[in-house]
Amino acid sequence: MKNRGFTLIELLAVIVILAIIALIATPIILNIIDDTKESARLRSIEFYIDSVNKAIARKNLTTTIGDMACEIQSDGNLLCDDITINVDIDGEIPTSGTVIIEDGQIAKVEDLIMGDKAYEYSKGSGVEFQYEVGATYTVTFNSNGGSAVSSQTVTAGSKITRPENPTKTKNNFIEWQLNGVTYDFNGKVKNNITLVALWEEIPTYTLITGENFNKEIKKLVGDSSSSTQWTEDTKIEKVGFFSYGELPEGYTLDGLQALPSKIVSLTGETIKAYWDNASKNVYVYSTGEIAWNSDSKFMFQNLKSLNNINIPENVRTIGNNTFYGCSSLTSITIPNTVTSMGTGIFYGCTNLASVNLPSSISTIGSSVFRDCTSLTSITIPNNITSIGQYAFENSGLTSITIPRSVTIIESNAFHNCNSLASIAIPGTVTTIGSHAFSGCGNLSSITLNSGIKTIGTGAFNDTSITSLSIPASVTSIGNNNSNICRGCSSLETITVASSNSKYESRNSNSIIRKETNQILTGCKNTIIPSTVASIGSDAFSGILSLTSISIPSSVTSIGAMAFYRCENLATIELSEGLKYIEQNAFFGCGSLTSITIPASVIRIEYTSFDYCSLSSMEVDDANEVYTDMDSNIIATKSTKSIVKGCSNSTIPDGIVSIGQRAFMSVKNLTSITIPSSVTLISTNAFGSCQDLTSVTFEETTGWRICSSSSSCSNITPSNPTTNATFLKSTYKEKSWKKN
Repeated sequence: MKNRGFTLIELLAVIVILAIIALIATPIILNIIDDTKESARLRSIEFYIDSVNKAIARKNLTTTIGDMACEIQSDGNLLCDDITINVDIDGEIPTSGTVIIEDGQIAKVEDLIMGDKAYEYSKGSGVEFQYEVGATYTVTFNSNGGSAVSSQTVTAGSKITRPENPTKTKNNFIEWQLNGVTYDFNGKVKNNITLVALWEEIPTYTLITGENFNKEIKKLVGDSSSSTQWTEDTKIEKVGFFSYGELPEGYTLDGLQALPSKIVSLTGETIKAYWDNASKNVYVYSTGEIAWNSDSKFMFQNLKSLNNINIPENVRTIGNNTFYGCSSLTSITIPNTVTSMGTGIFYGCTNLASVNLPSSISTIGSSVFRDCTSLTSITIPNNITSIGQYAFENSGLTSITIPRSVTIIESNAFHNCNSLASIAIPGTVTTIGSHAFSGCGNLSSITLNSGIKTIGTGAFNDTSITSLSIPASVTSIGNNNSNICRGCSSLETITVASSNSKYESRNSNSIIRKETNQILTGCKNTIIPSTVASIGSDAFSGILSLTSISIPSSVTSIGAMAFYRCENLATIELSEGLKYIEQNAFFGCGSLTSITIPASVIRIEYTSFDYCSLSSMEVDDANEVYTDMDSNIIATKSTKSIVKGCSNSTIPDGIVSIGQRAFMSVKNLTSITIPSSVTLISTNAFGSCQDLTSVTFEETTGWRICSSSSSCSNITPSNPTTNATFLKSTYKEKSWKKN
């Protein structure tokens, strides 16, 4: 019997069955692949976090890491204020994110971007997926019977623009809620959401006075004793300053803005007022003293309708945050009966333009006038002894007179007062805290009188001062003898009193610590004396007006970030005698095109010349640690590893490895050849080299791309164009290894 083949109908049936199987199986297989990738990525994040904690522990050996927020850089390292924490890790790493450090360990990571996804990590919950990077979501506003509010399309991870409040007849708008909870407009959108308006109906209240007051209040409190007799024309004093709630926004009662929702007993058990929700009656009685906020509750916080207020003469204490966020408040009068003022009292009162401080107080607490952007002037009484942290931060002050009674100006007291043009610090002030005047961009004149002992780190950072004179009385500059005028591009002259026992200038336009011969603060006109031994961290950081500098042979060390982002620094002369160039020493010196390393240098941190515009690099032939191999590179002699390259570099045969960030972000580097002697290309060796279009490997076999020591995949780098893309972008965070 002959074998019979498939008929056409049978073949078609088989094809249909196979197509159905493919349709069913393909999504399942793709989901399995996606799940596997996601699991691997979550493990990578957990490994990265463990590596960061280890890096923090190592950093604690030399630098105190307290509670702070750090930013993840594109190379996976952390930038914590001015401190760089290098993270030693192979494999996929995040490109950005915010790391919250508490007690020397990671407590939380927000917006950790890895690939096309964002994650969040917390110590208690671990790693959780948040959103797809670049996705868009719709935010819908349900006004709940009020006027219509347009929806918004928001990019994942960004914030909603707070809309104008809707309106509704006989109702006050309270807030927007998400799932019954107050929505935080500082939060980030991670999916489609609908916000619902919460309203409060405006009730009608009746004012009860005179004999009716006496009768009704007795009924309410069960008091059979006699009460002060009122007549119908008795003046109702404005006494609505209480801790127990407030009338609906916009509602006023003879000028009262807030009344209690229960009987309030104050000094002498005197009833001040009663707001009865049941009868909608408000009972007012106004004898005795008032001690505001004695129970630490916030009485007027975020009361937007409050625009001016006269505090009664019998008020003694104004508690913490009493008028916090009262953005319509324009003026306030504080009587001399007030002897104590808490912190943050007028924080965020953006329209507050007029305020008197009584002579009865002795301190201005922290954040009292923070973000008071309309406050252009204020008179500080002669008996104030201290100005607290952030007291006037971001305020609109154009001038300020500090009386001789003040002895302490605490950290950030006048931070970012951009309209402040000049200030004189009397000799009675002994301490100026860290960053006290930093960010005052228009501050061009500051006078420091004899008597000042301590000037904190960054006290005058990013100001426009043109001269700085340090009195003889100063014994401490910077928390760790650090720069006090970072980013002061207008600073031209620096002098130190000749009788100062700790510091001097040596006619160099700089501040030099005598004990160590170290420059702490320099300026654009600094000429480094031949007696200086080291240049301190941040000493010239951010001075945009600095164009050239000569380092004498006496200098053995250039500290971390010493010339950080001196963007117009074009010429540097390094002399024989220099030994150490620390991390980020010349980071971001975008006008720097050439560098010559003396024979004496024995350590160059690999980030020292990041984001410069170098096209020429030379190393003295007598140097025992480094060599340029006549190739416009800086390489180690012992390990044959490139530490730093430039736009005109070539990689000579004999080089074994290309170090981390060796060519990172180098401009005008268009092509490079990797000789067969190279066996390792470290992470970000060519990261973000945007002009790089061709990378040729002399040996294309045996190469692997590794995200960790145990996670590698084979690659054949035979296409120069593809190689360039992989090294500068796609796989820049991975190391390349050759067997």
